[in-house]
Amino acid sequence: MAKIGILLPFRLGPGGNPVTGTGKDLRASKVQLTFGTTATGPKFAGELPYDTEFGSRMEELRQRNVDTVFRPLAAVYGLDALGYAMPYERVVGDPKMIEDERGHIELRFLTKDRRDKSKTPTYAEATTQVK
Repeated sequence: MAKIGILLPFRLGPGGNPVTGTGKDLRASKVQLTFGTTATGPKFAGELPYDTEFGSRMEELRQRNVDTVFRPLAAVYGLDALGYAMPYERVVGDPKMIEDERGHIELRFLTKDRRDKSKTPTYAEATTQVK
């Protein structure tokens, strides 16, 4: 039986119930939650008092120019965050980064669930604004 969870961003569906999902949608929602939560670092104490290591350090990159130095750093922060929050996921290949004209950076990670024996990896995507 597939795991069911509440999808982010949190919203209500028909009948006033939270929107839920499984599989690829649930995985993408978990990645979005991980990247959107501030983890402990040199400038921040961590957003969740009961687990300060959960989340990412993307907050440190906000309001900075995104150049050739900060792009790889954002990728490292993303990989670290997924390694802690989703240890059952295996990142396959390098993350792809796309910057649009508004300064949004989208990190795309190809991940495969270590428990899944199929040969088809699924994409987990998250977007974070860094400037």
